[in-house]
Amino acid sequence: MMGIQQQFSFLSNPLISSFQKEKEPNLLEIARVSHKELTVSNLYAYFLNKSESHGLGSLFLDSLIELLPTNSFVIGDEPIRIEREVYTFGTGKFIDVVITDGNQVIVIENKVYATLYNDLEAYKSHFKVKNLVGIVLSSRKEQNTGGFEAITHKEWLTKILYNYKISTDISLSPRQEYNFYTFVEILRNMNNTIDDLDNTLAFFKTNAEQILALQKMKSSFAKVILEQISLLVQNIGFVAIENKKDLSLEYTFSDAPSLILYIYLEDSDLSLLKVALWIRNNPDLVYSWRNTDRFKNEKIEICNLGLLVVNEANPLGGNSWTPIVRKHYSLKSIENLLDLTELQNDLKSAWEKAINTLKTITNP
Repeated sequence: MMGIQQQFSFLSNPLISSFQKEKEPNLLEIARVSHKELTVSNLYAYFLNKSESHGLGSLFLDSLIELLPTNSFVIGDEPIRIEREVYTFGTGKFIDVVITDGNQVIVIENKVYATLYNDLEAYKSHFKVKNLVGIVLSSRKEQNTGGFEAITHKEWLTKILYNYKISTDISLSPRQEYNFYTFVEILRNMNNTIDDLDNTLAFFKTNAEQILALQKMKSSFAKVILEQISLLVQNIGFVAIENKKDLSLEYTFSDAPSLILYIYLEDSDLSLLKVALWIRNNPDLVYSWRNTDRFKNEKIEICNLGLLVVNEANPLGGNSWTPIVRKHYSLKSIENLLDLTELQNDLKSAWEKAINTLKTITNP
């Protein structure tokens, strides 16, 4: 029979350790727009326009043209325009990026993570020029592009960075350099996401049986922890209705219907337990708790018990539900993997007193 170390040897795969590392996001990632096609197309258009303030001249355009067949697009003396979201009559569609000098056109259909679905032939018929080059820009090499050139973000970025490295006439200010490398980081992260997805899918396919076993182990361990905690609560004598869920216990009080106690485990770390009291289905009480001094004395009393009073709004509960008191507990100690001592002491003192205090304000 395979030993447990052999059975779970796949956990030493570097792919897992890469997911354990904290990654510091850039501002666009924090704003959750770095992966959006509109955002990426706007950035490409900015850097393609050599008249913009980025200081890179025609680096992006020159690098793109180098990826095209010879003489597909020849830069002459005519000024080049970069246009965004160009409406095509007859199709009702918008072209992501258009590069033109009036006589020749490059059409870019930008796909970040989505698959190709727009009518590329209709885009061709929109422009009345002799020389039109269509590009499908995507994370993976597209097939069946209807005569459009298939270029990946990674290919273009590689060419851009190479040309930037060998350039002798580009000198960027700190702000220009920051903007350039932020966009480079966005493109790299896009490429890494695709690579990680492929590797992750392969990893799950290879280790599906072991991963399922780990999930079952996690559920069993969580169940044991919650059963121990449930016994502690029962021993204290709370008059409550207990609702068991996968990673949580929920207590509602018959003599305080607006009060609810949640005890739940952190999904990503079963050694972290969170306990919180909530007001539920009572918008007037929620408003008073957040915005008035009506419960000032009760809040001071609860703080003195070593619990954290919460005043901020709850984005999920709106104006009817809100957390009002909470505390987090680490269930690990040097001596014991499952240490409920602090929770047990608090339940008998701080939480019991806090609940009794709050019962009086929810039933004035």
